[in-house]
Amino acid sequence: MRAEKMVIDRDRLYNLYWSRFESDWWDFETRRGNVISSRLDALTRLLLAAKLGSTIDVRRVHSAYVSWIKTNTPYESLEEELKDFVRFGMHYEELLGRSKGVLTEFGSRIGIWDISTVFPLAIYLAAEGGMTNIELRECLAHVESLIVRRSVCGLVTKEYNKYFTEIIMKLRKSGVSVQSLVSILIAGDSETRRFPNDEEFASAWKSKPFYDRLTSSQITSILNRLEMETRSSRAEEVPIPFVSVEHIMPQQWTDNYPLCGMNVPKEMNAEWYFNISEDKKALYEQLKPHILKRRSIIHNIGNLTAVTHPLNSAMKNAGFADKKACFRESVLALNRYFDSIPEWGEQAINERADKLFVSACKLWPAPVKGM
Repeated sequence: MRAEKMVIDRDRLYNLYWSRFESDWWDFETRRGNVISSRLDALTRLLLAAKLGSTIDVRRVHSAYVSWIKTNTPYESLEEELKDFVRFGMHYEELLGRSKGVLTEFGSRIGIWDISTVFPLAIYLAAEGGMTNIELRECLAHVESLIVRRSVCGLVTKEYNKYFTEIIMKLRKSGVSVQSLVSILIAGDSETRRFPNDEEFASAWKSKPFYDRLTSSQITSILNRLEMETRSSRAEEVPIPFVSVEHIMPQQWTDNYPLCGMNVPKEMNAEWYFNISEDKKALYEQLKPHILKRRSIIHNIGNLTAVTHPLNSAMKNAGFADKKACFRESVLALNRYFDSIPEWGEQAINERADKLFVSACKLWPAPVKGM
């Protein structure tokens, strides 16, 4: 419409730039709350958020864009505006996996954590950061570490939309570099912005129940990353198969995993237990703290691994010796760990959590100021 008013060759601009957005992929709509928006709407909102360093109301995307163009006149020509829109569109396609680029893997991983509020920052770094691909990957790795560490520690995602656009504004003032981003990330000191240090990350990693707090996809993603870190540099490039989460000590553990030297009656592992027998009452009172401790550790990362669905079905509530036999059939290096473990209990779970944490710190490190 503006091209017509400005007596510019509208058809040429359409064919060169805008035609790429006339497709079912860009028209695809998603719902967030009561608001339905297309991918083209989402791109417009992301571009505005990256340019302005502020959150954009999803219900007022187009009016906000028109106001920005009229008030700021950020482009020398309509063609330059369209070129920029296409450039941001290409990065958005990378984020969503429609095309391959530096943002593709980051978008796939972050999609599992359902933190699309980081997309404006990611697109800004790629489109306007002026960095090499190596530097961009390093920046994205720091952002991913922030998100994963905060998720494992159970910290809130509230205000992420404001936080990530605040980072854009600060980078516009300081200049974009790996170090400037690191400085901003580690300066966050409120509950909604701080970057968990190794001590806090270790405490959450070893004590918090992953299975109750994270989704199956999130746990699988963590285990897949740990698998790649576990593999030897001499190992063949074998793709990770489609896997599911397996409890090594099953949730129904009473038949095959003794506690205090005895097989605990199955009903005592229930959420509520009541028995009028004095002997049973006395036994339950004796075992209760040990049962509660076991139930608290059963969903710990040290007791979780990844297996294919056939192996998962074969193991179910089997004893550890039988599970070890199944793990030997696994193609995952992560499951070779159990070969040398004689029995499985609380101590073994804690020791494995400690071992996995060493890899976790390499995968999701805490940034160091002045690095």
